[in-house]
Amino acid sequence: MHNSAAEQLVNNIGFEAALRIIAGWGGQTLYVPGKVNTQHLICKVIGVEAFERLESVYGSQTITVPKLNLKHIKLEVDAITLVSKGLSTREAARVLGVSIERVKQIVSKHKVLVRSKQKRLKDAGDPGSETGCGAADPRKSVSHRSSPTSYQ
Repeated sequence: MHNSAAEQLVNNIGFEAALRIIAGWGGQTLYVPGKVNTQHLICKVIGVEAFERLESVYGSQTITVPKLNLKHIKLEVDAITLVSKGLSTREAARVLGVSIERVKQIVSKHKVLVRSKQKRLKDAGDPGSETGCGAADPRKSVSHRSSPTSYQ
């Protein structure tokens, strides 16, 4: 199995240090000094122990730091959460600002159960249901960030 550059970095310097390198220099080339210097920016960002591991593997070399785009994973988590709370794929798509088809793909991929419209209405206390009362509307329990997330 071929390891990605991110996996190799994690294996060589540890998970947290690799995330710090990727967050700071992702998509760029980075020169790794051949000698540990506690005043070096990389050392300040990842710590002395991780810098020593980095230097032992990549010292005196320029490396290409992988760039990770995690927006698609965040979209999947958000779509699964909304549908699991009872929103339809149409409603989840509207909240997330993506197509209904995209939400359906995510739901299918992760085998999320989509409740029927009648079940959602009954659980939400549809005035037309037998009792007229029920659980709170799941759309009202969806937490939103103060600033919208862009998934595009």
